[in-house]
Amino acid sequence: MATSFGISLKSAHQQSPFQWNIGAYYDRVRMAQQFFMDFTQYLPQRGYMSETSYQQNQQTFSQFAHLSYRFPHNVTLFGGITHEADDRQLLGLATRHFGISTLNFNNEATSANQFSGVVGVQWQPVSNLMAYFKVSKGFKPGGFTANNTVVQAQLAPYKPETLLAYEVGFKSDIVPNVFRLNGAAFYYDYHDQQVLTSLLVPNYGPLGMFMNAPKSQIWGIELNTEIHPFRHIFLSGNLGYQRGNYQIYQTLNTAAVAAYAQTHGGVWQAFYTDYSGTDTGMPKLSMSGTAEYRFNPLNGYEWVTAVDGSYRGAQAMSPGVTSGMSLMPSYFLLGAHMTFRPASGRWSVTAYASNILQRHYEVSAGMETTTYYYMPSPPRFIGGRFGFNF
Repeated sequence: MATSFGISLKSAHQQSPFQWNIGAYYDRVRMAQQFFMDFTQYLPQRGYMSETSYQQNQQTFSQFAHLSYRFPHNVTLFGGITHEADDRQLLGLATRHFGISTLNFNNEATSANQFSGVVGVQWQPVSNLMAYFKVSKGFKPGGFTANNTVVQAQLAPYKPETLLAYEVGFKSDIVPNVFRLNGAAFYYDYHDQQVLTSLLVPNYGPLGMFMNAPKSQIWGIELNTEIHPFRHIFLSGNLGYQRGNYQIYQTLNTAAVAAYAQTHGGVWQAFYTDYSGTDTGMPKLSMSGTAEYRFNPLNGYEWVTAVDGSYRGAQAMSPGVTSGMSLMPSYFLLGAHMTFRPASGRWSVTAYASNILQRHYEVSAGMETTTYYYMPSPPRFIGGRFGFNF
């Protein structure tokens, strides 16, 4: 159950060089969660079904202000500040091993009270070109890892994550209404980045848990374009390339732990590795694009036929992994759709197909003690939808 409300005020005269926007919002969330795990074939250590259930309360109160001033020669300075207070409680958590036992745990709580903001400048030397530079500080509250809980230590809250981001870029209509190109380069400086790693439970094994990497960084570039080369042809595309590494980070080496257990009769031994300077494992290259053919079969109506594709590079589920079970391979997806709609845009009818090539890929992966598991991709899907705009 969620309750939220907010208020915002902004400048009345949009043509004035000075613009402002202030406001506040409040969110209140009450959740009841259940997680089920099937260990019936994990023998002889377990052999049971498991359920973890709990309630979580959360409330967030935030206030913000954003200002900008347009100087002569189309130079605009802008800045903003946000304050956020976040409180969370984990209540009544219990894990039931059906037919074996029920484990009850103490309540946990965490809170955060931080400022974030942005400052930057943009310049529009000509009508179809704008360049900008900005520095921003971001903030993500802490929280809990509560799935398959067997010891109180798993419920220790992870800390808030902070990010100092630098970005420079441009937006351009190189040929107005024919060729648009936007680009940006960025650098993200993380402190206490929230990452999914593992905790070794004695006599049980490693279990997934969110923790904080003290220092890490990501940098990269992004490009997107829209091209209208001929009367009925519309093309769009996006390209992103990014790299990242942990600058300060030490955690449990789950691969080494699993290997030791398999060769020592299920005995669990903790092995920790310093991953400072190690690649974070994120996909390096991502691309997507759409090609559309639009025409008017009837006066006042439009027909769109389109194909779209996307590519995601390989992703490692553990730091420093370059091969093996913990590396999810790259994949390419192909889709298509046809849409019929009036020029007013009040309604539309669409038939579509996704994953036309029936690619088999993983959207996520993980490890439960010595067993690797994967979240499989959706198969080829053909469907339709009807939309109406009020």
